[in-house]
Amino acid sequence: MLFVPAPAPAQQPAPAAPSALRIVVIAGEDAINIIQQKTAVNPIVEVRDRNNLPVAGVAVTFNVGGQGAAFAGGASTLTVTTNAAGQAVVTGLTPTATGAVTINATAVVNGQTIAATITQTNFATAAEAAQAAAGASSASGSSGGASGGGSSGATGGAGGTGGGLSGTTLGIVGGGIAAAGGLIASQAGGGDDSSTTTTTTGGTTTTTGGTTTTPTTPATPSIGGTYNGTFSGTYTSTGSGSTTGIPTISCTSTYSITGTIRVVLNNTTDGSASGTGDGTATFRETATTCTNVPGLDLSSGGEPFVLPFTGPVSGSSSSLRFIQDTTQNQNISGVNISTRMSAGFSGSVSGTSMSGTVTITHSNTFSFSLEGITTSGSGTGTGTMPATLTR
Repeated sequence: MLFVPAPAPAQQPAPAAPSALRIVVIAGEDAINIIQQKTAVNPIVEVRDRNNLPVAGVAVTFNVGGQGAAFAGGASTLTVTTNAAGQAVVTGLTPTATGAVTINATAVVNGQTIAATITQTNFATAAEAAQAAAGASSASGSSGGASGGGSSGATGGAGGTGGGLSGTTLGIVGGGIAAAGGLIASQAGGGDDSSTTTTTTGGTTTTTGGTTTTPTTPATPSIGGTYNGTFSGTYTSTGSGSTTGIPTISCTSTYSITGTIRVVLNNTTDGSASGTGDGTATFRETATTCTNVPGLDLSSGGEPFVLPFTGPVSGSSSSLRFIQDTTQNQNISGVNISTRMSAGFSGSVSGTSMSGTVTITHSNTFSFSLEGITTSGSGTGTGTMPATLTR
C-alpha cells in the first residue's frame, strides 16, 4: 500500500498592521502672525507610537501651501528630525502675505506615511487684526471648526479656554487689544469710518481769585534764540480687555524712542519765556507680549513710526514748557477707540543751553465685537526722556 502525504495548507497572508505612528501638533495651530513683525509662530509637532510615547529620530517634512509664508531663504519645505522628546521644531518661518496659511507635516516610517495639517492666519499689522474683528466671525468660526477636528488635543483645549471661542478668534481678540490699547492705534491718524480730533497746545497759567498771573523773575540777560537738541529713551504701553467667557487679556509693548527737539525763544530780559517749541519722536517696537492668548505672536521688529508735536512756550527762564495735547475718537471698521495723546518738553535755561525732560503719554478706551460678544478695555503708556539743547 502506498501512502501519499497530503499537501500542506497554503499559508495565508498576515493582515495589515494597524497604523502604529501618528503626528500630534503641539504648537502653531490657529496662530495669528503679524507680517509687520516679520516673525511667525513656528510649529512644533510630536511623533508618537501606538502607546502614545514619543519617537525620536523621525524625519518630518513641513510644506507651506501657497504664498502665505516661507522658511529660511524663502524655501517652501523644511525637514526636521525629531529630538529625544519626539518633537520636530520648526525655525525661521516668516509670514509673507495676508490671509490663511496651511502647513502640512508628513513623515514616512517603514513605508508608513503619517501626516498632520497646521493652519494659521496672517495680518499685515496688529491694528489690522483689530480692524478684522468686526467682520471675522465666519472666517474664525470655520477655522475653529477645523481646529476642533484637528490632530492636536492641545488645540481643542485652547479653544475651550475661551468659552467656545476658537484659537483664531482668541488671537484676533488679543491682537485687537494689543493694537487698540497700545500706542500704534493711538497714532493711527483717523479711521476709515469716522474720526474726530481735537488738539490743544500751550503752557499752564496760575489763576488766583479769577485773575491770571504770569510768574516773573528779576531782569536777566536775553535768553532769545534757537535751541536744538536730541533725546532718546523707552516708551512702555499696556492694554487690557475683558470679554465675556474668557480670562482678561493683557498686552504690554515696549518701544525705543529717538527724537529731535527745538525751542525758539523770543528776546526777553525780564525772566519770562515765550516763543515756540516743536519735536519729532520716532518709535521702534522692541517687544510685545500678551497673556491668556494661545498662539499669538507679536514679537519685535515692527516698522518705526513718527510722532510730531508742537506748541507755544510759556513760563520763565527757570521753568518753561510747551505741550501738545490731542484727543481723538475713531471708529475703525467697528473698533471704537477714544484716545488722549500728550507730548511736550519742560526745562530751564542756563546761559546758552537748555536742559529738561521730554514727556510723552497716552490713555485710551476701546471696544469691538466678535462672534456675538463684545470686548472692551483701556490702555495707557508713558515715556520720560532727558534732553539737552544748545543755541
